[in-house]
Amino acid sequence: MKVYKFGGASIKDYKSIKRLANIIRNDNCNEMMLIVSAMGKTTNSMEDLVLSYKKSFKNLKTKFESIKSYHTDIIKGLFQKKQEPILKIVESLFIEIDQFLKLNKKSDYNFIYDQLVSYGEILSSIIISKYLNSIGLKSKWVDARSCIITDEYYRDANVDFEKTSKSIKRKIKGKGLYISQGFIGSNKKSYTTTLGREGSDYSAAIFAHALNAEMV
Repeated sequence: MKVYKFGGASIKDYKSIKRLANIIRNDNCNEMMLIVSAMGKTTNSMEDLVLSYKKSFKNLKTKFESIKSYHTDIIKGLFQKKQEPILKIVESLFIEIDQFLKLNKKSDYNFIYDQLVSYGEILSSIIISKYLNSIGLKSKWVDARSCIITDEYYRDANVDFEKTSKSIKRKIKGKGLYISQGFIGSNKKSYTTTLGREGSDYSAAIFAHALNAEMV
């Protein structure tokens, strides 16, 4: 098993994602784990969204729509005439974000941050997985929140390595091309947690360790 980690700059637009596909196509995709960050500057954009939500709601809708448009444009570039299925999936994720913004009752900034900012990685990994499948590189999407188990220290969570290792081994069995998210995990209350800014490299190392990967 090899673990490849792709940061935001390397998946910033549809052309970059096509390059990602070419990179892994030239290696053994049958024993590979991809860990991806949010696309481009999405994490920064999501952080701006959190600040607007917490402080004044000023420009909240505009920032939200900008994030949606960015991902929609990437989908259009990747899928062209077969956009509808992935657009529906992505729209459902944005509905989840919108529902959180409307219904959340918790005031803790760090908690809100993790629940919202984490969607950057969810979006990127789903889009990339669906694209790889569409070009014949069959991939299995894995939710890192069901793999990386942490405490309740939001925005800089501590990993329970014993539980995490067991969870990863349960989710990733046998050969294949797997794709999951960097930066995120979950706690015993099933709330999303994050591993600290630039935590995607850490995630790749966690998966590699649990899978006894030959390289990262």
